[in-house]
Amino acid sequence: MPLWQWEKIQAVSRSLALILSAVVAINSATAFSLGTTSTPQPGNVPQPVVQVSLSPLPPPPGGQTVVTVEVQLPSGFYQDADSSFLNFTVLNDWPQPHPLAEGPLTTSTPQTRRGHASFQGRFTLSRTVQVPPGPQPSHWSVRFSYQICQIDGACLLPSQTTIRVNLAPTPTLTSNPQKFVGQTAHSSSSQFSGPPLWAWLAALGAAFLGGLILNLMPCVFPVLSLKALAVVKASGENQRIQRLSSLRFASGEAASLLLLGLGTAAVKLAGGIPIWGGLFQLPAFVLILIVVFWFFALSLWDIGPRFAPSLRSAPATDFANGAVKVLAAAPCTAPFLGPALGFAFALPAWSIPLFFLAIALGLALPDLLLAAFPAIFKLLPRPGAWTKHFEQFMGFLLAGTALYMVWIYENLAGSSAMWVILVLLWGLTLLFAGGDVLTKNKRPWIRRLFFSLLALIVLVVGLILSQPATASAVSQRPSPALVSTSATSASRPLPAGWKPFTRQQLQQALAEGRPVFVDATAAWCATCLVNENGVLADPEVQQAFKTSGALLLRADFTRPSTPIADWLNEVGRAGLPVYALYVPGKDHPHLFPELLEKQSFLSEFSKLLNRP
Repeated sequence: MPLWQWEKIQAVSRSLALILSAVVAINSATAFSLGTTSTPQPGNVPQPVVQVSLSPLPPPPGGQTVVTVEVQLPSGFYQDADSSFLNFTVLNDWPQPHPLAEGPLTTSTPQTRRGHASFQGRFTLSRTVQVPPGPQPSHWSVRFSYQICQIDGACLLPSQTTIRVNLAPTPTLTSNPQKFVGQTAHSSSSQFSGPPLWAWLAALGAAFLGGLILNLMPCVFPVLSLKALAVVKASGENQRIQRLSSLRFASGEAASLLLLGLGTAAVKLAGGIPIWGGLFQLPAFVLILIVVFWFFALSLWDIGPRFAPSLRSAPATDFANGAVKVLAAAPCTAPFLGPALGFAFALPAWSIPLFFLAIALGLALPDLLLAAFPAIFKLLPRPGAWTKHFEQFMGFLLAGTALYMVWIYENLAGSSAMWVILVLLWGLTLLFAGGDVLTKNKRPWIRRLFFSLLALIVLVVGLILSQPATASAVSQRPSPALVSTSATSASRPLPAGWKPFTRQQLQQALAEGRPVFVDATAAWCATCLVNENGVLADPEVQQAFKTSGALLLRADFTRPSTPIADWLNEVGRAGLPVYALYVPGKDHPHLFPELLEKQSFLSEFSKLLNRP
């Protein structure tokens, strides 16, 4: 048997053994998972028509005004009057959205349906809001949340809409001059002056520093192998090629972040809540990354053409690998990055891409330095026989990243869909090994096209086959009403002593004089997992929690959750992780850094609670 065929068999055996070990690990880790989610929302379903009015208008500075939300439900639907999702919050949008002090919620008289209070047709909600003293902004925002159900049918997913209310009265045809109907959140307002220039510059600087520090965050470590391979590849070239390689990698990072920024701006224009890393809540996006990283790993194991950066890869792969690094690193934030994104997402949509470019500049700074000073490459060892083993080791890191994302996929879509993906990865490995033999003597571009089409077919098949498994997993999980009270938004079980995040528990504990610690996390946030296992689960930290009597709430954002998204927006954060300590008697929670260190965390925690 020729040597190259024997090496191919060894590479295939390694990949299959890695999949088998992942099967055992994932199966044992999820054997006792809770598996909870919400019912999927059908497409093309009529939504409520919402209008907002204020009385008096304009609201008196330092006084009070009554905010009324009038809702017209679509025909054939009802809204439970006692639903935990039925609520609205009034936000002051400047300098960033923050809730105003408000009184209890009152409603119009509900009807009785099967022994439960509910609304059909038109109903109103109202509450008194305390107007802050001093100059007022041009508008407020009213965030209305709800969950409507079909009469004698299923309930839809909890939803929300944001209505912008101008605070200056304008000529209208309404018979009551003291009322003004709110505009939708994506309408423009030329009167809104926004934050001052120094605040913009500070936030852009924070975004740049956050992007730079993001290179050192745990969520980026698995994909740094892409950059390591690119550097090793360029170390044996002349300075011109070294500069071009670094610039291509940096350009890929910048282009990917700019696209994310444009997509985030589109979400805001559509009335949604932008979230850094929100793409990882989509099973299809996670599946694409699984196939891409497994594709790269196979190429480093000499199965298929060279798509991952290596001594034999094409120059164009530098750009693609820089883009993939950004997509894989997007789930986590870094110090300075969370506040900067919270500030950016409160601004008009057109300004969001500017902050993403600032993040891109910080993230790509090491590559730009390599391009500006290619002499740094001389400090690296020259490529040689050792690079073959280095590439295979990096292939294992990329394969490990792919299998970690398989675990994320299991949390999003259920264990049945996860098994489908593992079988497809096994099949992709065998197909690549067979295709490698068939196309061994073909031209490089033919091989690349052949294997790219093969991977695309496997991806499409995976999306099609995993859909029934996903639907089955969703149908077997509790209804949204149960989810809101009994479990988090993800399938991960809660550790002992923790409870799922709900606003009711947070407010009740503070009313009782009890501190509250909130951990906003997700399965796709690697930094969150490092903090949870390395700090929050530490016996000393657990004892500090127990001694303080704090209520521990975990806001698991693995799957979309409107209450958690609202809470992140209220604390001025747009990504994970977020660690907040609420102390009774204080107006605002204390936010801990994104990357926790045990001793500093314990010291700060005790200091905030005035304990030695």
